[in-house]
Amino acid sequence: MHALLWLNFPVNRTSSWRYVWAGSLLLMFGVELVTGTLLMTVYSPSETAAWGSVQYLETQTQWGGIIRGLHHLTSRLMLVVMVWHFLMVVVTAAYRQPREVTYWTGLLLGLLTVAMAITGNPLPWDQEGYQAYQIETSMAGTIPLVGGLLRTLLVGGAEFGNLTLTRLYTLHVVVLPVSASVLLAVHFALVRRDKRRAHAAGVMIDPESTARSYWPYQSSRNLAAFFLLTFLAAGLAWKWPTWETRGMETTGWELAPNGLRLTAPADPDLPHLARPEWYVRPLYELRHLVPAEKEVLITGLLPMVIVGLLCLIPVFDRVVGKAVGWALGTCLTLVLVAGSGWLLWAGWSQDHANPEFLKAKAGELRLAARALYLARENGIPPEGPRALLQGDAKVRGPRLFAEHCAGCHTWNGHDGLGKLTQEEVAGELRPVRGTAPDLAGFGSRDWVLRFLQDPSGPSFFGQTDQIPGGERLKAGEMAQWTRENVKTSGLQTVHLQGVAALLAREAGLAEAAKLTEEELKLEQEVFTGDAVDAQGEPLEYAQCLQCYELKAGDPDGSGSGGISPGLDLNGYGSEQWLVDFVRNPGEKRFYGKKNMMPALDTERLPERELRLLIQWMRVEWQGSQKGEGVAIAP
Repeated sequence: MHALLWLNFPVNRTSSWRYVWAGSLLLMFGVELVTGTLLMTVYSPSETAAWGSVQYLETQTQWGGIIRGLHHLTSRLMLVVMVWHFLMVVVTAAYRQPREVTYWTGLLLGLLTVAMAITGNPLPWDQEGYQAYQIETSMAGTIPLVGGLLRTLLVGGAEFGNLTLTRLYTLHVVVLPVSASVLLAVHFALVRRDKRRAHAAGVMIDPESTARSYWPYQSSRNLAAFFLLTFLAAGLAWKWPTWETRGMETTGWELAPNGLRLTAPADPDLPHLARPEWYVRPLYELRHLVPAEKEVLITGLLPMVIVGLLCLIPVFDRVVGKAVGWALGTCLTLVLVAGSGWLLWAGWSQDHANPEFLKAKAGELRLAARALYLARENGIPPEGPRALLQGDAKVRGPRLFAEHCAGCHTWNGHDGLGKLTQEEVAGELRPVRGTAPDLAGFGSRDWVLRFLQDPSGPSFFGQTDQIPGGERLKAGEMAQWTRENVKTSGLQTVHLQGVAALLAREAGLAEAAKLTEEELKLEQEVFTGDAVDAQGEPLEYAQCLQCYELKAGDPDGSGSGGISPGLDLNGYGSEQWLVDFVRNPGEKRFYGKKNMMPALDTERLPERELRLLIQWMRVEWQGSQKGEGVAIAP
């Protein structure tokens, strides 16, 4: 306290806003210690509990979100203030003899501050921190001689997991803060020594003035700057989620943008455009400007060279003289700061000018909103937060569709994930037509109605002639039935709507309202060929029951097909019917000998994943924002 508050210093260096940065950094480090200690009371450093404990902190703990935001953003502002403070030290030549050791301890404190930020960022074990740490440790692994050992120490093995978190936690809350505290004590003892020496030597003292104490003249300015920075950190913590989602369409998200304090739980199987944190981003961008075989020079060797040159700045004076040495040190620092800033801005601008990046980023934030919604509604599963999205039909369904179904089918014209498969024709990229029906809305009243009206249309069997034998589907019995009984006879849309409603009831979809006895009677009459026109005259058409089996469509309850039995429509479109159909579409009650669809056994598509796929197709997932079952993943 004596060193900080009461120590006199030369009057020509009296209170000034130029000297607020060191004191502000010390006070901000105090904020980090206090808020970090509070966070430790809730946080659990394990792969299955880390994300959930932070989510609990954000949503259930009083002031938890503010404390975490203050801790996180104060550490980022410390890095900015540290860079500015270092720049002032170099420009004012405050590193010169006898203050070289003070300069070196300050430089080492800066490196420890960066290390604390790097080790703290992945602790929530969310996608953003997890993926950034993947990049940062891979870059650390390229350091000559010690890179492999360093990465193993930081990761705890070949793969990221519990050991990674426990090591990060130990480094972040014990090793680095204690080291920084000890080094701070040494650094301020050296600063105190340097001031005493300058004061004793009468350096820069105005004989007509008296020396002033640090308090209150400089301390008041330090406190003002500190409070300003703290309010800035609090404001950023409050507005950051909304700022990050600016320009994005957030309608229909399960969680409002201002609730996105976390990204989705760490999961290497989830889509994510990995980027390191901004303080590592310049090296990340620089390594992409050189050939792949020379990346190790950027990520492994260049940081060591930069730190070495910064350490040599006090030595320049002795080698080339004070004037040239100051110019070399100042130019080196300015080039380093300006170059890093330019690389950071260039990378950020390139990303945000890329529509594909923005689309993918929006997809990641929607995944985060979905995970946080599920955690809020259901809690964290015992197996860990990854299970939130792994067991969610809305997230897994479209990816499974793209993997197993999109080779033939489409979903609203795309692969389930919003991507259109393309092929090159005459030098141009054109969408590839599906070779099987578009399954968006499969089993619904609208889907069945459109099929009955035009089974050879482009959304159904219209593209099957692209594959061998597919022409018999395009011009098959259903197409012929439509031509003879819909387009040229008295069978009207209202009759087809009745059949569609009957089948939608079999599917058991939420949209299928319970049919009244009169409606059921009418639809059974259409199915069995007993329908009449508006004048009560019998309609002549080929009955559905002639080819298909459906007990609900048979007044006698037998439901057996007649002349040419086709699909068994009992339970048509229901979850179990689809499971049985996908497992064996060539079964007699389905396509039989006419089958052209490959079966998906449990080895290729496990039962749990098949049911997630089917639930997504049927728009059956938790939450009110169901839309039309379109994917939320990029």
